[in-house]
Amino acid sequence: MEADDEDDEPLELVESEPEAEGDELPAHLVAMGFGDELPEEPADAPPTTRKGLREHAQHEVPEGHLEFLKRTLSYALAGWVPLFYLPFVALMLAFRGVPGFQEDYAWPGQAVATAALSFCLYERTASSRVEAQNWDPMELGSVLWKSLLFYAPFLVGVGTAQDWQAYAVIPLVLVLPVILGAMSCNDPTELLPQNLIKAAWNTPHYLRCCLATSAGLGAGLWAVWWTSGNPLARGCAAVLAFSFAGAAVGGARRDAEVG
Repeated sequence: MEADDEDDEPLELVESEPEAEGDELPAHLVAMGFGDELPEEPADAPPTTRKGLREHAQHEVPEGHLEFLKRTLSYALAGWVPLFYLPFVALMLAFRGVPGFQEDYAWPGQAVATAALSFCLYERTASSRVEAQNWDPMELGSVLWKSLLFYAPFLVGVGTAQDWQAYAVIPLVLVLPVILGAMSCNDPTELLPQNLIKAAWNTPHYLRCCLATSAGLGAGLWAVWWTSGNPLARGCAAVLAFSFAGAAVGGARRDAEVG
């Protein structure tokens, strides 16, 4: 009976807090001393959209040639990875013949050294594009197949070309930086003609990048395919030249994306 009497008693209505309108805090938060308005979002809050990230990125495009040279050298010499190629390239350049044969066979070692330097070129391009010192080991598969299937055959072909054949490569100087930069993005659509044209158009001082890239690759290939000289000195020059070319391409690609 007592339970029935309790059920018959009228319930006390508890007034609910009015819903907060606009930027006002609920009443229970105001009572706890949080103020009567929502805190303003700080001006330096990190953006959450892709466009906002690009606008927020702290990236300065080098306007002068000296600033461009300093940045490219800093990217080329950043990290320990370029030092990894030096002993291997020097060893391959010291290869002068095949056991059991009297003739001088330098080209197999030169070809293997060029393949290793193509790996260096791609790695420096990808690292400079994201302003990282060393490449991500998780991208080893992508680096290997791109280097061995695309970079190495092209560079070996240029290195073994005769004088008149080398002149045919000159027009590629104007498109090589944008192609190398697109291949470092891991997105096949970046190789579409319209995207290549857009990337070249958005790259500040694109001709400067073409000149730096062609100078680095030319110096590196000359050091590799020059059949005389100290192998260690040639290896140092080749690694530095290819790292310089990759850093120039990667930095220019970042300029086009966030600059």
